[in-house]
Parts: sequence; C-alpha cells; structure tokens
Amino acid sequence: MKRLYHYPAMIVLALLTALFAVIFEVCTFFSLVLMKPEIYSEAMGSKGVSDAIYEDLNTYFEHYAAPTGIPKEVFTKSLDKSELSKAAYQLLSDSLAYLSDPNAAKPEPQYDFTQLDKDITDYIEANTDHDKVEDKDEYNKLVENTISTAEGQIKSRLDVMMLYTLSKTGFAAKVHTCAGYIRFGAFASAAAAVIFLAAMVIVDRRHPRDLPYWFGCTIFSASTLVLVPSLYLQKVHFFDRFFVKSDYIYRTVTGLCDTALDRIITAQTIALMVGILLILLTLVIHAIYLKYLRRRSRSS
Repeated sequence: MKRLYHYPAMIVLALLTALFAVIFEVCTFFSLVLMKPEIYSEAMGSKGVSDAIYEDLNTYFEHYAAPTGIPKEVFTKSLDKSELSKAAYQLLSDSLAYLSDPNAAKPEPQYDFTQLDKDITDYIEANTDHDKVEDKDEYNKLVENTISTAEGQIKSRLDVMMLYTLSKTGFAAKVHTCAGYIRFGAFASAAAAVIFLAAMVIVDRRHPRDLPYWFGCTIFSASTLVLVPSLYLQKVHFFDRFFVKSDYIYRTVTGLCDTALDRIITAQTIALMVGILLILLTLVIHAIYLKYLRRRSRSS
C-alpha cells in the first residue's frame, strides 16, 4: 500500500489538467476555427446554401412582379448560383476578418449588378410610352428605385450568417472585446495545464514508468468530457431543431454546427485513442519491467 501514497494527488492533478485542457481546446476552437472562413465554406457547400439563396430570390421576385408589373425573369435571368455563392463567401470572409481585427477593412457585398441593372432598365424602357411620361425625374426615380430594391434584396441574401449586418452595429466592438478574453483564456488555460503536468511529473518522480498511464488518463478524461456530449448532440440531430425563418440562413447555421461537430468528434476520437494507447503502453512497460526483475532475481 505504501506505493499508492501518490495516487490521490495524481488523480486530482490529472483531472485538473484535463479540465484546463478542455478550456484551452474550447478557446482555441473559437479563435482558430470559428473565426476562420474555411469551415463556413465547407458548411455552405454541404448544405447547398447557394441553391437556397437562388430559390429565395426567385420566390421574392415572383411576388415582387405583381405590384411592379415587371416579370420575375427580368430580375432573375442574370442571377448565377456560382457567383452568388462566391459573393456570399467573400462577404462572410470579409465580415469575419473585420470582427476579428478592428483595423481590417469594413466588409461590403461584392456582386456584379451590371447585367441586372441593364435588364431592368431595358425592360422599363421598352414598356414605357415616353410620349405619355409627364415627369422625367419621376420616371428616372422609378428606374432607380426598382434597381435599388432588386440590388438590396440580393445583397441581403448574401449575408448568410448575418455577420455583415452585425458588423455595422455595436456587436463588432463586443466581439473584439470577447476575442481578447478568449485569447487570454487560451493562454491561461494552457499555462495552467502545463503547470499541473509538471506537478504530475514531480509527484510521480519516483515512479517514472507510471507517467504514460497518468498522461493517458489525462488525455482520456479531457477527450471524454468533450466527446460524450458531442456524440449525443449528433445522435439526436440537435441542431436540426433550430428555427430560422430564412432557409439560406438556416442551412448555413446548421451546416456550420454540423461541420464543427464533425471536426470536434474526429479530433476527440483521435485524442481518446492516444490516451488509451498511453495506458496500454504503461501496461506493456510494467510487464517488461516485471519480467526483467524476475530474470534478475533468478540470476542472483
């Protein structure tokens, strides 16, 4: 029993290290994954967000055709799913950059409206009896308002995570502040985990062959704390229960959550396997050491 004196301390240190490792993982995931555009691109592609944007615009312009007398096709024939997808991703990427760095350029939708503006102008020109136009300024205002409305509707659909809208409010300053706290949290939790790991080495210095076991238990515990709830969320399709009025926003949000969850599960499964391997390695080390001791006792 005298060899077990260090176990309570090692258990406490292992659990504390696992806890701070989880905090570090969460902070790092937010700053290095969720604030980068790559995961959003993957999410948008997996959920067909460009199709949803296109269909939503088709529906809107179909309804808009009645009060304006302008056929839906005038507004939609220049729309291109690929260009809509590129513009949406670019706006999202620029918005993330601005929310991450207050010195970055303010995001603006980047979409070529040249053909759309021409289609609207040409249709109105062709279907207007200019001899009966009494106020030229009123006519020009009609064309400008129609173009402005159409462009505004398209721009609003490009903001698939509402980050562009939020970047124009006080939310941006709050994100900048939170980002600082998250970076500090990552640094502080990493430092705490390293300190507790060092303490484990010191406490277990007389039993160096046990260290892989304790490191394995630490990694196993940290990965389990994240993996179990993640697997539950995936099993019950938790994010599918979200209610968002706009389909393209719903697809982006749920796609992001599903993609992030997949990455978390993959990473934590690997970590779990590493932890198990370290525990098994300890058993092998002890078996080899016991075999060595038996041989030495026989030879003596």
